[in-house]
Amino acid sequence: MLLPALSKAKEKAKATACINNLKQIGLAVAMYFDDAQGEYFYNHNASSASIDPPNGNRTWAAFMIKYNYINDDKQCYCPGHLDKSTLNGQLNAFYTYGGFYNGVNGVVAYKEPMAKVSAGNILVLSDGYSIGSKHSMFKMYTINNSSESYARPWLCHSGRANVLFVDLHVEGIARNGFKEIKTPQMWNGNVVGINFVCDEGGLTYVAP
Repeated sequence: MLLPALSKAKEKAKATACINNLKQIGLAVAMYFDDAQGEYFYNHNASSASIDPPNGNRTWAAFMIKYNYINDDKQCYCPGHLDKSTLNGQLNAFYTYGGFYNGVNGVVAYKEPMAKVSAGNILVLSDGYSIGSKHSMFKMYTINNSSESYARPWLCHSGRANVLFVDLHVEGIARNGFKEIKTPQMWNGNVVGINFVCDEGGLTYVAP
């Protein structure tokens, strides 16, 4: 009886620490939004996991650390998934919380989707898992279940994924709850929803 209870307590502690990380990131994002006049967030489809990639195309975490919005690398990861958190002693910016990216310059705009959907329903970052990489992944794509190199929101905390929203609140969302959540992406004038999430075991992408 003791071991299952201990395991459950450890998982709850990890989920709580994960929520706290996302809240700290939320404070950094608030400063970023201030500088960007609330219009966009940066997350390039980078080809390098370093903070200073040769072509300057940074993931959201590399960007936020490079420009001093985030000072602690470990805030960029769920505490339960830190085994690939460094690359040559530096932040491995690939295996962080996942978010979306738009366009060649990595800018994800929010004003257009926020005109149609509440900021409290639009995802900025969340637990994410790529079946292809077999790990957390910074870039998300939720339209189909076949692009395995991209992450989907990951139900890794007892069937829930922790999510940071545009209004900067953080919440653990169960599978069915993702039916109501939107991405910051637009298609034909509509805000794109989340069609697939990753199951708790990281084995398959499933519809909410």
